[in-house]
Amino acid sequence: MRNEAVSGKDDKIILLLQKRSSLTTAYLCIDKRVSDGTRSINVTATAIASILRSVDGPIALLKIDCEGAEYEIFDGLDDEAAADVRQVTMELHAVEGRSHHEIIRKLKAFGFAVHSTYPMLTAVRL
Repeated sequence: MRNEAVSGKDDKIILLLQKRSSLTTAYLCIDKRVSDGTRSINVTATAIASILRSVDGPIALLKIDCEGAEYEIFDGLDDEAAADVRQVTMELHAVEGRSHHEIIRKLKAFGFAVHSTYPMLTAVRL
């Protein structure tokens, strides 16, 4: 078990802890809902590429549900790190200045067939 957040790069980030833990996020505004920022904490974040490279063998399923951080996480993902991932399933969120089409394009460039019914996305390696 790793007690850290996942990000696009190794860094420290601030998490906004919500009354409902499923809404905890690093962003003040997601899907046009404003975070009440019940409590904030600093946490260590590790790059998704580093985490995927540390896994010994193929990754059958990469599930991502990170309340808006998917864009930053995918910014740090490269061909080599994604090579052993067979399937991705994720929830996409509306974040100002970003588009879910960015993630779809990147997954297709990595060799995945992508099925998206916003806000859900599934990608399977061809």
